Amino acid sequence: STVELIELITTTEPAPIPAHFPKYLQDLINSMLLKDPNERASISEIMRWPEINAALARLRAAGLCPS
Repeated sequence: STVELIELITTTEPAPIPAHFPKYLQDLINSMLLKDPNERASISEIMRWPEINAALARLRAAGLCPS
């Protein structure tokens, strides 16, 4: 049920990010999944990640993302 799903999401820790993903991506995802909203990465923090900026630059260069 939806109530059970919400309970699971809010009370259990997410599964570890698989090791074949780069460390920076594991760290980024984990920072986005923190239970405490005061500790969770904000969009402005996420947008400061060098890897995110590099990916956005590639998308912009390919015409797939607005400036």
